[in-house]
Amino acid sequence: MKLQTPLGTINFVWTTEKESGTEAEGTLQRVGVTKFLKSKGVKQIWAAYWRMQIKGDPGLVRFSFAWEPGYLWNDDIGSNSGQYLDAYRYSTDEWNLSIGTDDEEMLGIRAKQGQGIPIHAQFHDAEYEEGGFSVPIGGLKDGDECWIYFAVAWAKASDDVGDWLAVDTANWKYRMPFVR
Repeated sequence: MKLQTPLGTINFVWTTEKESGTEAEGTLQRVGVTKFLKSKGVKQIWAAYWRMQIKGDPGLVRFSFAWEPGYLWNDDIGSNSGQYLDAYRYSTDEWNLSIGTDDEEMLGIRAKQGQGIPIHAQFHDAEYEEGGFSVPIGGLKDGDECWIYFAVAWAKASDDVGDWLAVDTANWKYRMPFVR
């Protein structure tokens, strides 16, 4: 899946450590901006969702994003995580953009609550790399379903943190459209 932003194009991908026939349904969805977030300068919020049907033994599964060459951000602010949130922030003179997802603690909470993560899944720290990061999950078994997403928001550049607040997943009511 690809998302065009004011800072460039972001690719969202998933990979498995082993060939297993695992399948995923991906969706890119624009999310409404609340009055509060509009007051913080947020222009758009998007979510990239995956619903995976695990087949065989996939080994470690990674959910990742990376910028396509030609991106415009000139300030890689870096990891900007919080409680229950793994996030990264990028900026230009005109825009701030944040990308976030559940951290390993929130994934564990979701597993215990039956929210799209198997209880036996094994969670690892997000792996930050040049121009992106990945969320590795292990312990997935044949027949499991696994639901993961990244939230993306951008706002006009300022000292405000509206874009970060928009991807703060612990407070994000649009978290998982696949939850039944």
